[in-house]
Amino acid sequence: MKTNIKASIIGLAVVLVLVLIGAVSAVDATAVKVVPASQTVHAGETFSVNITIENVTNMKSDQARLYFDVSAMNATEVIEGDFLKTGGTTLGFPIINNAEGFAGFAYTLVGPPFAPPYTLVNGSGVLATINLNTSEEAEGTFNLTLTEFMIKNDTAEVPVSVYNGSIKILAPAPTPTPTPSPSPTAPPAPAGGGGGGGGGAPTDIDGDGLSDFDEKVMYKTDPYKADTDNGGVNDGAEIIRGTDPLDPTDDIVSTPTLSPTPQVTPTPSPAVTPPPTPTPTPPGFEAFFAIAGLLAVAYLVMRRR
Repeated sequence: MKTNIKASIIGLAVVLVLVLIGAVSAVDATAVKVVPASQTVHAGETFSVNITIENVTNMKSDQARLYFDVSAMNATEVIEGDFLKTGGTTLGFPIINNAEGFAGFAYTLVGPPFAPPYTLVNGSGVLATINLNTSEEAEGTFNLTLTEFMIKNDTAEVPVSVYNGSIKILAPAPTPTPTPSPSPTAPPAPAGGGGGGGGGAPTDIDGDGLSDFDEKVMYKTDPYKADTDNGGVNDGAEIIRGTDPLDPTDDIVSTPTLSPTPQVTPTPSPAVTPPPTPTPTPPGFEAFFAIAGLLAVAYLVMRRR
């Protein structure tokens, strides 16, 4: 009986030790994660994820690919993180393939003869940052999956645990309607018509073109009466003309005498002189000469006989 109890106690102790060892190992295990593990954006917006490593020892190089749904998003940039660079100079190979839907990277420490000596890195940090755009039509929850990951030290691959992520895409955010700014309201005119005091436009109660302040202080005219001297011309017009708005005798404006429009005497058209009518030759004048000639010939003939 005592032997059985002793064996049970030993077995329980062994189990507890194994559990503790497993727990310690789980805490200290190297992990590669998508951070943040989940996030929410609106369709058409951009977002970023970090690929991080935790609790690594003597790390020299890293490699991974992040796969996503090409119908909902595409990658735009892969940026190396600062963690591996703490060991020295790094050589990197980022890659984006939006046709197949992944963005990846491979980075390693390099030393002589290409760079100064490096130091293997330990601890936790960011391996790379990946920037992505979401589609305007995308909506739903989509996985971000790490594959082809590899963490190596100087001689061998380091075993790691991998933690994937997800992105929730909501309908496009509504465009806010701008609130119109209220039009500034002019301050009310001070009682009594004083126009030269504090801010605001000067007042002109009688509408003669002179501010109430100027009428009271400068011109000594009545700010409640457009034509102070009742001469027929308002105060503002008199100031412009240079006459005295307090003297009615200089208000009359002579009406200019208009010169009569000269009458244009029409120029007579020249008379057209008709050509002279030829005087007709008296009838029989030519016949007279003919007969006289015949008689002379007859006379000569008869004389010869």
